[in-house]
Parts: sequence; C-alpha cells; structure tokens
Amino acid sequence: MIAEFARRHNPVLKHQFERIKNGNKKRHKLANIAIANKIARYIYSIMKNKSSFVILHDHIMRLPKETRDTFFNSISLDFS
Repeated sequence: MIAEFARRHNPVLKHQFERIKNGNKKRHKLANIAIANKIARYIYSIMKNKSSFVILHDHIMRLPKETRDTFFNSISLDFS
C-alpha cells in the first residue's frame, strides 16, 4: 500500500514505476514490488546512517521534463 501511495504522489517514483511497467498490465505487481523495495532501501539507509532523506538535483534533472515540472511545482520552499 505504501508503494501504491508513493507511486501516485511522488513523481520520481512514479517515473520509475512507469519505466518498469512499460505499458504492460501484467507488470503492475512487479513494478509495485520494485517501488516497495526502493522505499525499504531508503528507510534502511536513513535509519542506518541516522541522516535525512535528500533528493539530489542531478537525479531530478535526469527525469523527463513533465516529471521535473510536477516535482518542482509540488514542493514547498518554506524553510523555518
């Protein structure tokens, strides 16, 4: 369920999901499992290193233009 939510609301993971699924209905479950594994690796790394989750600019710039636009429009830059 976490992978499905992340796929819908995170443009970076959505792009990876679409790349793995590649338009094939039968690969939906496979793509969902790949996203769940990626999230698990993120969580493990954050807990192991006691650090924050950071998305690097160069990783975002590798994404297609519409995904980048969605990402940059969805973030807030309100730093306290």
